[in-house]
Amino acid sequence: WRGFNQAEVIARFIGKALKINMLDVLKRWRNTKQQSALKERKERQQNIEGAFAVRDKYLELVKDKKIMLIDDVFTSGASMRECAKMLKKSGAKVVWGVVLAH
Repeated sequence: WRGFNQAEVIARFIGKALKINMLDVLKRWRNTKQQSALKERKERQQNIEGAFAVRDKYLELVKDKKIMLIDDVFTSGASMRECAKMLKKSGAKVVWGVVLAH
C-alpha cells in the first residue's frame, strides 16, 4: 500500500555497505490487514501467521545459512517472528532480526 518496500531499500543499503548479498528470499503469499491498524498483540500475531514463505528458488540456499532479516518497523515483533519462523523451518541455521526506522 506504500508503493515501495522500505525494508528492501534498507536491506540493499546494508548489504552494499557490508558487502553481502541481499536476496528477497521471503514472499508474502497471503494478504493481511495492515499490522499498524491492529492494536492487540494477539491480533497482530494471528493476522500475520502463515502469511510468508521462502521462495522455492531459495529453499536450498537458505539451508544451514546465517540470515540477517531486515525490517523497517518493530512494534509487537509479530512480523519478524513469523518471518524468522519460516526461515528456520526452511533450514536456516541462525536468523538475526535487524530493524532500522526513522
